[in-house]
Amino acid sequence: MIETISMMNRIFSILLIMVIMFSCRTISDNQDNPKEILWYNNPADDWMQALPVGNGRLGAMIYGDTINERIQLNEDSMWAGAADWGDSHGSPDDLKELRKLLKENKNHLVDSLIVEKFSFKSVLRSHQTMGDLYVDFDHHGTISNYKRSLSLNDAIATTSYFIDDFEFIEKVFSSATDDVLVIHLSSAHPKGINCTLRLDRPQDMDHPTAKVISLSDKSLSMEGMVTQYGGKKFSEPYPIEYGVQFETLLNVQNIGGEVNAVADKLELSGVNEAILLVSGKTSFYHNNFKEANRKVISDAEAFSIDQLQKRHISEYQDYYNRVSLEIKGEELDSLSTLARMQLIRNDSVIDNRLAATLFQFGRYLLISSSRPGTNPANLQGLWNNHIEAPWNADYHVNINLQMNYWPANVTDLDEMNHPLFNFTEKVLERGKTTAREQYGILRGAMFHHTTDLWATPWMRAARAYWGSWIHGGGW
Repeated sequence: MIETISMMNRIFSILLIMVIMFSCRTISDNQDNPKEILWYNNPADDWMQALPVGNGRLGAMIYGDTINERIQLNEDSMWAGAADWGDSHGSPDDLKELRKLLKENKNHLVDSLIVEKFSFKSVLRSHQTMGDLYVDFDHHGTISNYKRSLSLNDAIATTSYFIDDFEFIEKVFSSATDDVLVIHLSSAHPKGINCTLRLDRPQDMDHPTAKVISLSDKSLSMEGMVTQYGGKKFSEPYPIEYGVQFETLLNVQNIGGEVNAVADKLELSGVNEAILLVSGKTSFYHNNFKEANRKVISDAEAFSIDQLQKRHISEYQDYYNRVSLEIKGEELDSLSTLARMQLIRNDSVIDNRLAATLFQFGRYLLISSSRPGTNPANLQGLWNNHIEAPWNADYHVNINLQMNYWPANVTDLDEMNHPLFNFTEKVLERGKTTAREQYGILRGAMFHHTTDLWATPWMRAARAYWGSWIHGGGW
């Protein structure tokens, strides 16, 4: 569970320190970076251990399970509600009274009145998961030599193992070039790959949130609308029965064997290779999101798996290969990432190579969760498995949003700032109304410390951030 600070912020805070401590050298695009890989010898037990991929807008968390594989899906505009929440109800007269009380040293009273007059108090309107793709395998034989990895150089998550001396490989990447999530399953086992594919999305307070249907023997559609029946506003229940509409579209291409639709699932039998293409589109970006989904899948089908992978890697490495960090130290790459972390915890080693990998992991996360044309990285970047996420997985403009972007310029990822700058312009426009109507400021803007997909000026019990305004200052 992510509680008081997001996974992104943890990584990026460490990253900024490392930028100061160690020197980075910019390299040409055609020069290879040192291979940076996170790898494990067991599947993920929970969501926090799964491996993230993303193209800025469309992402996934890969568990690497050999029996019931789960690929948790994310899209950055999955929000309940709409751009229909105005400002909270404070006024210039309220602000004048607060300043008067403050001068009378009634600080505790001011503390409570700020929240009462100028905030939405407790708010629950959250960024949400897009759902899950489950791959339920019917393996024949004994599983051995398991390995689960994430190549930061290529932005590909790989799960591999052997079944009776025959290797099984699952590769997952989210292509920005083709705007599609790609899952490539392959096996040389004489009985092939046998599995069932199903799409699902968690319920919202016992309310169904999506409907899955088979469009053909090789295609599934999961369509729905984001709601928040457990929503809150002004610390009171505020069920939100409407929101961004979406569709997740799954298409299967197979080599060998058969693929058949059975009710709302797809069954693969004796398949040597399967290419799963997943597209997720929403009404936030598209008037006809279902049509947009079908175009993405149709365009991606024109390429082989090798072409899709090469197109993905080439585009991704245009960003990733700009910076290399090399720190001399003991080579421990033969140990799993978990084993190396344990050695560090026990003060057994100084693992400089893992430090360099962590540096690149921070860059990887930013590239994967913020691209030109997408929404900015939120409190959890892009990756969120909840209907009600911790801290709403929203945008805290007091510091957390900026922390996500600290590495952008100093690690040669300037373009990743574009979503932040575009979003800031929306917040600025909303902030002009807030400044005028709530604070009597005719020129300028007021940023409340929390906001959402539509740049709504929230303030949630944010007492500590208001001193300058109470005293008459501003930004």
